[in-house]
Amino acid sequence: DFDAYEVLEEYYKDEIHVRVSKNPVDMKNVSGTNFCDIYVKQKGNMLFISSAIDNLMRGASSQAVVNANLMMGLEENLGIPRIAYVP
Repeated sequence: DFDAYEVLEEYYKDEIHVRVSKNPVDMKNVSGTNFCDIYVKQKGNMLFISSAIDNLMRGASSQAVVNANLMMGLEENLGIPRIAYVP
């Protein structure tokens, strides 16, 4: 037996743009951000996981910046905003 929430929390613990929650994801919380919110619910042998991103923020352009940073040996999130563009 395992706790799916704990597994995801451990796996994503060093990812600054990933938030694992015991509450359902809400699009308002990721709108205008680069965050990926992940919700996990476990009941017996059943597992439900959902996630939400704002693909206009964490889409191809942001991914291109992250990839360029990695290729250049820079911090992965350099130039990627950590605040929302939408209130």
